[in-house]
Amino acid sequence: MPDTRRLTTANGVDLLMDATSVFGLLADLATWPQLFDEVVHTEVLEDESTRQLGRIWSVSEGRPYAWTSTRRLDWERRSITFQRVEPADPLAFTCGEWHVVDRGSGRCRVLLRQDFTAEVRDDAQYEQLQEQLGAAAVGQLHALRSSVHTGSGHADLQFEVRATTVLPVGPDHPEAIAQLDRPELWTRLPQVRSAEAHGTHGLWNGGGHRVTVLQLVRVAPDGETARRRQMQIALPPTTFRLDKPETPEPHHPEDAEAAAADPGAERATHELVFKELDPPPSVAAHTGRWSVRAIAADKALITVRHTVTLDAVGVFAQFGADVTLTQARQQVRDAVLVEDELLLAGLRDLVAPDVQGPT
Repeated sequence: MPDTRRLTTANGVDLLMDATSVFGLLADLATWPQLFDEVVHTEVLEDESTRQLGRIWSVSEGRPYAWTSTRRLDWERRSITFQRVEPADPLAFTCGEWHVVDRGSGRCRVLLRQDFTAEVRDDAQYEQLQEQLGAAAVGQLHALRSSVHTGSGHADLQFEVRATTVLPVGPDHPEAIAQLDRPELWTRLPQVRSAEAHGTHGLWNGGGHRVTVLQLVRVAPDGETARRRQMQIALPPTTFRLDKPETPEPHHPEDAEAAAADPGAERATHELVFKELDPPPSVAAHTGRWSVRAIAADKALITVRHTVTLDAVGVFAQFGADVTLTQARQQVRDAVLVEDELLLAGLRDLVAPDVQGPT
């Protein structure tokens, strides 16, 4: 019969950043997809000064996972205690603590302690699980150190990109989001040689979200091929009233016209979030969000937003020793915008083939 065992991990890492700034990064759950390689998306469900309830989507060994955690923040001590509401089998219980210790002179040490209970068959499974959990904790801390030293910890390395268009797709506008999971759209990009999509509808603890991992084979200008993986999560649709200030951005002139004609009008928004799992050397993290929302009975506004964090070392490996951060940022931004234009054109062809160019 399975035996209930306790497992513990305790690890730490030294960082060249002051303790207050590092604690701020760990406390801001929204930044985690930029901080940690395995974190794809986060949602803050409840947020008070000392308590949070958050949902985290991540990927491990190519498999998607999701869970909800309660977090208690002690700003004076710079510690965050957490407990997973829905542990993953074979784990029956998961809790732990992040603690940021000030080392002075703009340095700190981050400690991560975790406690688990698990149902295991035998000693071999117990030892394997202990090794996996320990390696995962060390990986988190190494990812944090990399982000703090060469990526997300520096505001000048992070930027956003946005593109938008309007399509006359009427009540079928959710179909535009569905197209993003289909290889046919991605193979319209000239640099993509092949595309595959692997979907997971019964994501463990994912609340029924549709999760897709795209696998693309890209061809570089020099003829070299590279594989790219991107995880995409289709979020549940939301509704909003056009006459309320929380109308999602970007705003469109037809929002005001529709609100004036029907003050209580409601519109639906369908969203898909994504993270590039194998970014090029110049990029430390690349996440984004597609949204499709009706702005009239026969029109939908399609928007894609990207958050990109450059790798302060990788930019030189990719673009050469003489490149400046400004030049690297522009090159990456231009590449993202060109791809967005092609994807939006592909969506027009697939969803509204009679439309000529962006509106």
